[in-house]
Amino acid sequence: MSKNGEIISELCLLLVTILELFQLPPLVGPLVSLQNIFVFPFQLMKSMIMRFGELQKFDPNIVVGTGGYVSFPVCLVVALKGVNLVIQEQNSVPGIANWWLSFFADKVLVAFYSTVDSFVMKKKRVVCGNPTRLFLTQ
Repeated sequence: MSKNGEIISELCLLLVTILELFQLPPLVGPLVSLQNIFVFPFQLMKSMIMRFGELQKFDPNIVVGTGGYVSFPVCLVVALKGVNLVIQEQNSVPGIANWWLSFFADKVLVAFYSTVDSFVMKKKRVVCGNPTRLFLTQ
């Protein structure tokens, strides 16, 4: 199998692991609420500890985060562990998770030129558009 095939295989396996094992509830609206202030930090720490164990077994070379509350703990653990982290923001306005993760990421891939200014770390930003299936097969 080629190097690219191995990386894609690793990414798919990590995504499946995240979706199967993730137990972190989303933030409750409004953003500043008692549950978000008191319960969420403990749930986040619990999730990060669980993800650290999974990443020790899996040992990826690179992780691509696409944002949202599901990818935040995984990407944060990956960044703390020293694994290459790439954030892909497919929306014109970045979400809270991708905005925070951009400080830890090695590269921030954005789909629109208008999104570039939303991220502070200028050297990390790359406008690449949204990947399509045809593009991935080449």
